[in-house]
Amino acid sequence: MIRVAIFISEVKEKGSDQTASDLSFYLAKEYQCFVLVDGQASADFSNGGELINIVTKNPLKKLYQLKQFKKENAIAATISFTIWPNLLNIFTRTNDKIIISVREPLPIGRFGIRKEIEHFLKKQYYKKVDLIVVPLHGIKQELIEEYHLKKEKVKVIYNPIDTEKIRTLAEEKIEKSYRDFFAHPVVVNVGELTREKGQRQLIKAFTKVKEEFPGAKLLLLGDGYLKEYLRQLVADLELENDVIFHTSNNPYKYLARATVAVFPSLYEDYPHELSEAMVCGVPVIATDCRGGHREFLAPDTLAGGPKEISGIEEAKYGTLIPVCEGGISNYVENLTEGEHIIAKSIIRVIKGKEAYQKRADRAAARMKAFSKVSIMEQWSELL
Repeated sequence: MIRVAIFISEVKEKGSDQTASDLSFYLAKEYQCFVLVDGQASADFSNGGELINIVTKNPLKKLYQLKQFKKENAIAATISFTIWPNLLNIFTRTNDKIIISVREPLPIGRFGIRKEIEHFLKKQYYKKVDLIVVPLHGIKQELIEEYHLKKEKVKVIYNPIDTEKIRTLAEEKIEKSYRDFFAHPVVVNVGELTREKGQRQLIKAFTKVKEEFPGAKLLLLGDGYLKEYLRQLVADLELENDVIFHTSNNPYKYLARATVAVFPSLYEDYPHELSEAMVCGVPVIATDCRGGHREFLAPDTLAGGPKEISGIEEAKYGTLIPVCEGGISNYVENLTEGEHIIAKSIIRVIKGKEAYQKRADRAAARMKAFSKVSIMEQWSELL
């Protein structure tokens, strides 16, 4: 039986761990699959292969162990995830096909000697791999330009989504205390409460929505370091009865019942929350920020490189709006132009609910292509 290896870091990273786990179960059906961990795998990491921990801290010994493993087991292909497993995979090539997965956009600027070393090594060695897999076209373009790679060497495979699980969870009943809440137009945001997610701008924009629809409600699903700041902002704007902060293991049941889901991020690594909202069939509004929102909502517009919009763009699968200004000071001043656009886009959806719902249904149908089986088939075709 052909032998393949998946190589990951012990440091848990959203997206890459889950993809590696799903891939190991899928490949184990057809290949003898090994899952190697640079360090010690966490107790909750599930996989479908034979798990092997490489726990030495000595870099030379680590390189030796990995190369010997590949030789002794006649590994035909090694797939690695994240920076250092990718580099170690390249350095220990034997007769195996080297496939690396780069999961995040390139950093803006350089930060310290470690980042400079990583950048130098990637520039020298990424061109030596057989294939680079990325989850977004934006990342593909960045890699090609930064590291002078051939286009055919970089392939886009989106992160898998457990669409069936999300749809099942979306059908769960909401708590009685929320039933009256959802009798009104409800705006939902899902994500960590951090500066880059843009909840500050959304809360301010919501004051304008309230002028048009006095009964409207805002539900912020998530937690984060900015929570108390945002609570104070809500109090200062006298919105305590209309804005709710909530955490839940099942955000999908709220998304499925919302009028609109809004993602006003300043930037993203990958649009996890947006993609899950699309699965739930709720109309979505998202900033046209770095990190994939355009790829999911307007995939037909990717040709020609990055776009810069100044107003509302009604895209094929949702609404795109400009990125708002950052910062968290002077938070009760008049709305900025960007916050006015957020409010205007929300008001549009509430007023045209039926038309926007038809587009949301198309978006939900599109997300079937992101199911685990569909995405894993794309990975398997690389071997």
